[in-house]
Amino acid sequence: MQLAAQIGIPFSEFWDMTPRELNIYAKGYGERVRKEFEHRHNCAIVTAYLASRWVWAKRANVKKYLAGEATKQQKIMTDAELFSAVQAFHAQFSGRKE
Repeated sequence: MQLAAQIGIPFSEFWDMTPRELNIYAKGYGERVRKEFEHRHNCAIVTAYLASRWVWAKRANVKKYLAGEATKQQKIMTDAELFSAVQAFHAQFSGRKE
């Protein structure tokens, strides 16, 4: 019943639905929310692009951001690399090496 309230199904209709019908409505609602988020995200990217053109007079690569390539790929560290990075971090902030 909580799911029905979250996706906007009136209680009178909820009691006449099967679990399968409720699941179809929930999946449709989730897809609609995802598409709305994607649309707003793309609008924000285009707005940032236009602002960068007018304010800083330099060009941003919008296609890269729309394709989702803007985030860097994270390097997976081995245990030894991670341990040495933690040691360096600790030495940098605590002032001593252990």
